[in-house]
Parts: sequence; C-alpha cells; structure tokens
Amino acid sequence: MTKKQLKEKIYELKKHGFQFKNFQNRRYNPYGSIGFPDLFIVTPDGWIIFVELKTDNDEPSDKQIEFRNLINDTCKYAVCVFGTRENHKRLIDTMLRKDHNNLLEAEKVVRISKVSL
Repeated sequence: MTKKQLKEKIYELKKHGFQFKNFQNRRYNPYGSIGFPDLFIVTPDGWIIFVELKTDNDEPSDKQIEFRNLINDTCKYAVCVFGTRENHKRLIDTMLRKDHNNLLEAEKVVRISKVSL
C-alpha cells in the first residue's frame, strides 16, 4: 500500500467531522518540513492527532521519532502515531470511537525497528 492509498483511507474520517491539514506540500517544499508528520488531524472533540505514514520499507527518521516522543510524552490532548498498512484500520476505528488515549495501543501493530512501541 502506498502513502497516497494510506492517506485516502484515513481521509475517510472527513465524513465524520475530522479536519485535516497537510503541511508537507512537496510542490512548494520538495523536502517537506523535516521531522513533521504527514497528517495533522483535528478531531470533532478537540484532540490533535499527528499521523506519520509509513510504507513497508519506510523507517522513521530520528527527527520523526523525536517529534513523536515529544508529543506523546508532553501533550495532554494530542498524540502522534505511525500509520501503516497493518494498523490503519485500527487507528481509524479508535479515532471514530473517540478513544484517543488508546491510539498508541492501536498503533502497536506497527513493525518499525527503530521505535520501541
């Protein structure tokens, strides 16, 4: 599954009032914002969810891991997760249930060697 396909699946949350912002416009900034996740989501109940999309052979950079840890360790109403082919359905279901505190648990299906989940 490509990043574009993963993004399209997650964008289905728009039907449920989730708002999306994308700060990784490759047209204007070919390198993106280094370390900043692919998706910035604002939930209908006011949470902020950052999602870094990862394909099968795509490992997170040190900057991405640093950002993820900063958000998850310090923010009360924000969470940062890695979205993959294996876990995207669980992440979406968890968001729809407004069970944001358990998004990190839903993420744990991920097999990313650099991150201990």
